[in-house]
Amino acid sequence: MKSVDYYNDLPYKVRIIPNKTKDTFTVAYPELPEVVSEGKTIEEALNKAKKAKYEWLSLAVKNGTKIVEPD
Repeated sequence: MKSVDYYNDLPYKVRIIPNKTKDTFTVAYPELPEVVSEGKTIEEALNKAKKAKYEWLSLAVKNGTKIVEPD
């Protein structure tokens, strides 16, 4: 299996979804549906999502979970 840094550096698509009701933003990685985060600003949501992506990838590599690579 490849390293966490290998997967973390891949160009995964990022989806930013404004939530007007809660006045927040949700960030998701379509190829990594387990990784979703929310923040009051786009920057906060993106930073949280990047951390969540790295943590999820770390666990996936450790556990031997199949990780989808972006197209």
